[in-house]
Amino acid sequence: MGVRIQMVLIIGLVSLFSCREKGQHQKSESDSDTTRLGLSRTQFQRERLDIDIKLLEGVWWLNENDPSALFYIYGDTLSYIEDQSHPYFIEVKNDTMVWIKNEGESLFRVSKLNKDSLVFQDLETGVETTVFHKKK
Repeated sequence: MGVRIQMVLIIGLVSLFSCREKGQHQKSESDSDTTRLGLSRTQFQRERLDIDIKLLEGVWWLNENDPSALFYIYGDTLSYIEDQSHPYFIEVKNDTMVWIKNEGESLFRVSKLNKDSLVFQDLETGVETTVFHKKK
């Protein structure tokens, strides 16, 4: 299968799963982190990777040789390159990224993050995605 076809399939899957409706996101100071993120206490007690938020910032590609990026993160906002008019707000708690849109939120557990790559898993579907910072 060609790289272009694989990229289109992965973009489609990530978009599909990140856009699913999960209810409205409401912040409340009385919500505990585990409840608000939809995670059980057991899930939070396992060994976690604390995310260095600065490493998340930048442009991310599915393939280092691909001419176009998948998305970029700046501050607390994630925008897909092909749909920049509908950005996500990002919250980070320990090893979990929460992508928030009006339709709801999606949870992703980060298993690897360094200056070159990011590996994360959709907690609802189990789909794992690897993206790369492109080297100059």
